[in-house]
Amino acid sequence: MASEIKVDTISEKTSGNGVTIDSVSIKDNKVDINGTAGGLILDADADTHIGANTDDVISIACSGTAQVTISDGAISPVTDNDIDLGTSTLEFKNVYVDGTVRTDALDFGTTTMTLPTADGSANQFIKTDGSGTLSFAAAGGDLSFGGDTFGANKVIGANDAYSLSFETGGNTAITIDANGHVTMPLQSSFCATLSSTQSNLAIDDSTVWIEAATEIWDLNGDYNTGTYTFTAPVTGKYHLHARLQMLSTDQAGANQLVFYTSNVNSIWVESFSANMHANDGQRHYHGSVIMDMDANDTAKIRFYQGGGTSQADVNNGQAVSAVSGYLIH
Repeated sequence: MASEIKVDTISEKTSGNGVTIDSVSIKDNKVDINGTAGGLILDADADTHIGANTDDVISIACSGTAQVTISDGAISPVTDNDIDLGTSTLEFKNVYVDGTVRTDALDFGTTTMTLPTADGSANQFIKTDGSGTLSFAAAGGDLSFGGDTFGANKVIGANDAYSLSFETGGNTAITIDANGHVTMPLQSSFCATLSSTQSNLAIDDSTVWIEAATEIWDLNGDYNTGTYTFTAPVTGKYHLHARLQMLSTDQAGANQLVFYTSNVNSIWVESFSANMHANDGQRHYHGSVIMDMDANDTAKIRFYQGGGTSQADVNNGQAVSAVSGYLIH
């Protein structure tokens, strides 16, 4: 049967010793609960309390489970990844930290962003996978810009002495150097000359192609030296040019420099009528055209002689005879 003693004041028997009740000491206006199993009980069912069973460590328990400890220099949860700071409806205002914040994820509004678990390499940037996971990636990945409503001019570039490059498919497509010079190393462009003199061209023959079999250059690999054919890689406007040094031309023949494309057929760019010259000899033919070509259309250059004798030659060498072309836009 429980006993009950009601008093107004409890005084110490010996001055300076304080009062002790069931190992709880009251002395000099202080309550000492050191070493007690329960600590300071805070609720009716005695499962929420503050204790100090371990030296220099304060333990706070709720619902019979230890939640948080306070020790020298640290406030720590008893169980990892268990205690929330605030709730979804009751939030703290500002957080002031003079040190390092270590977290696995950040919540942007309603989206939780998972952070990388280690540092990236030099000059890498942080990217998202679109599903809330951030990671480090090397510069030079996909780059895209959407529209906006700000109505201002946009600037892309760098304020230093380096060039700005754009890549497609892992290859540099456009480079702007620090002085503003623009190069397009993948832009379709070619120049080719004859490997040897093309002699005694047939007359009255529409298939006498200029046999430019030696490439001077061929950006993007669109010129075929075996068929002397340029193939348009994309739909666009193309500039085609030819310069030929003809030897032993027959003044009795009508000569034409012809550009042939698979989508337009033939375009005459230079023509000499029969007997236009007083005698046989050397002639120079120059011609350029701008062609509207679709992707995979082809272009070749031919020389046509109507009548006369099959005696004309095309002199070889880049300096005297060459065919070329490039994509304008």
